[in-house]
Amino acid sequence: MTRMLFVLICALGPQVVLGQGRVLSLEELIARTLSTGLYDGHLTKQVRMLGDAAAVTLTKVLGEKSLTDIEVDTVLTVVSDAFSELTLVAVVSDREPRTALLLLKYLDCRTESSSTLKQRVSETRKYVLDAFLKAKANQ
Repeated sequence: MTRMLFVLICALGPQVVLGQGRVLSLEELIARTLSTGLYDGHLTKQVRMLGDAAAVTLTKVLGEKSLTDIEVDTVLTVVSDAFSELTLVAVVSDREPRTALLLLKYLDCRTESSSTLKQRVSETRKYVLDAFLKAKANQ
């Protein structure tokens, strides 16, 4: 019995401890982040290289889902991160926030007019537009 437990720990231990296993797709990472509320550095690194493609992925994950305020806040964080380093975005057309602005408009329409979340949506929209205009001026 002890020997079998030892073999099991040796076989499965590294995968559990080191986090080895299958690599999650961006859609799976975003879905996990929305469901848990935990936004990790791995997702941040991926999102910063995507620009508007991150907003496209968000719309795929969100679909027709009704969002909680916490999920909206997480979406805003993802969108902000996606436009934080536009020089890292390899696909030049993804540096322009077309889908991101549409997503932000949707979020603005679904939030209460007096809520702090609506203000955060507005701030994120301004941040994304400023980042795009700055990157466009530096081309």
